[in-house]
Amino acid sequence: MKTNRIILLKLGVCASLVWFAQGADTQNSPFARAAANSFSGRFQAEFSCTGTKFSLPEAVTPAEPLPQAILTLRMVVGTEEASLGERLKAVRGLGRALTQNQIAILCVFLKMPPRSAEKDNPGLHGLKNDILNVLRDQTLPPARLTETMIGIYRDPAQDSVIRDYAIQHLVVWYERDAPDALGAKEKIRAVIQEAACEQSSIAGTALLGLHRLSERDAAFDQAEIDRLALRLAQSPDTPIATHITAIQVCAERGLKEALPAIEPLAQAPNCVPLRLSANAALARLGGAQPVGGLRRIEADEEEAAGGVSALALRQLQRKGQPY
Repeated sequence: MKTNRIILLKLGVCASLVWFAQGADTQNSPFARAAANSFSGRFQAEFSCTGTKFSLPEAVTPAEPLPQAILTLRMVVGTEEASLGERLKAVRGLGRALTQNQIAILCVFLKMPPRSAEKDNPGLHGLKNDILNVLRDQTLPPARLTETMIGIYRDPAQDSVIRDYAIQHLVVWYERDAPDALGAKEKIRAVIQEAACEQSSIAGTALLGLHRLSERDAAFDQAEIDRLALRLAQSPDTPIATHITAIQVCAERGLKEALPAIEPLAQAPNCVPLRLSANAALARLGGAQPVGGLRRIEADEEEAAGGVSALALRQLQRKGQPY
């Protein structure tokens, strides 16, 4: 099933799992102060945003050159003239020992909803995802990291992709024991359960996270995850990406109750990924398998689609069903 998931991810339809400290308390009007102190070398924040613009004023002593760390940070958040590629490279150079002031600035930038011109911008998505990676990988866990990521997910003004990323990073942070605060893991369990009830592709990401985390942690309610996976797999109103994920989760959890809902989807018209997911699940759960349909999918022009159908056919062979 790992191969199935990788290929479905390449098709861009399956929810992925891939992947802060002090932030402004008000998401709609984040603020901080930022300036270079020539005596201590510390970086104090002094910037503001109105939801449409992120600005960081010049150093208090502009005649003196700014330290490289400050220039790098300014480039990341977009207050220095730089291409997206340069900003992405700058993120990778931030390191694992950021100061609390630097972390605070990155958190405010993450919390800012995208401007209208930046919505659905894959480059901005990648930049913010990389910032989240950097913050998670700090040597000392940033304070309030859990709260920051939960706030990003719950902010309806955020890009849906960034909200989805927040759930992915919360799953990984939970796997690392969410060491930023007492009770953080309980909060993450609750918010992932909340996200799994959305009527969007984020529900698929959250369901996959619940399934993954529950394999190692008894704090998760297995029966509740089963019910959630079945509901999403059985409902005709479930978004396609989440539907595909729910079918695969049902298969991995051995939920044969899903078979009546999955079998008709094995020949779903005009949606090869959904057919592939259904066929792979049927092969795993032992349901009635339309082998001829799999052969047709195997001949599909898309190499990835053919690979998944071939895998399902091999699974059928191992079950003793005719090829």
